[in-house]
Amino acid sequence: MILLKNKQYYYWNEKSVSPWIKYNNEMNSKFENINKILFENISFNKNQSILDIGCGAGQTSYTAKKKVGANGTITAVDISTPLLNLFKKKYKNIKNLVCLRKDIQKTKFKENIFDHAISRFGVMFFEYPSRAFTHTYQALKKDGSFTFVCWRNFRYNQFFTIPAYSVKKKTKIDVPEFNNAPGPFSLKDKSYIKTLLKQSGFRKITIDNIITKLKISQIKMEIDIMMKIGVGARMIRENKVDRNTCNMIKRDINNKLQKLFKKQNYYNAYIYRVTAIK
Repeated sequence: MILLKNKQYYYWNEKSVSPWIKYNNEMNSKFENINKILFENISFNKNQSILDIGCGAGQTSYTAKKKVGANGTITAVDISTPLLNLFKKKYKNIKNLVCLRKDIQKTKFKENIFDHAISRFGVMFFEYPSRAFTHTYQALKKDGSFTFVCWRNFRYNQFFTIPAYSVKKKTKIDVPEFNNAPGPFSLKDKSYIKTLLKQSGFRKITIDNIITKLKISQIKMEIDIMMKIGVGARMIRENKVDRNTCNMIKRDINNKLQKLFKKQNYYNAYIYRVTAIK
């Protein structure tokens, strides 16, 4: 097993990943509409072979499995041992649904073995995305498709902006700048996505601008999640914000959510759905 031991590796394998396990059900519920968007244009057939990149605990892998039937195969890959352990616990009794600890930046699959490759927010964390996309291209059969969803601009995604600006307000810590470095907004630029895919060999590249909704739960749960997952959580974690200040941040987020949820029962979400063909 060859893994690139960079900042992303340590984030997804150490204590920092624990909120993704604790709130796995809540995050899958939050992303329900995005799951539908990911899958709605893919022409699945029974018995096909699917690659799920950055599978996490396996929600999209399980959805794909239902679409290809009992004899279809899902190969799900991720670098996070804790998330893959949860994957195995949830889906251990499902035949032909396999998860592997694999970094596709560093290692290849056999060529021409998958009918489709998919990813829900799993391709923005590559340090070498061109290499990962090239390995994906090589693993697909001729005319196979690669479909993924990724975040667009930070400023339009309320799930990220609300806590980040509360942290800034209460601590004077600047919201990070977002560029092509690994992170949730590394693929915010269409031209960059197209360049990566073309360099990897893909054709018929389509990038859809989509505005959708993230589901919400109770305000207390939303605050708990925002303090542990996302840009605001990163600002708190990296700057070691103290407990008293965290409580002030929570109160500020609470005030914002109270106002927002009087108008709407969701967060606005701006994403890209990207499709490319081998």
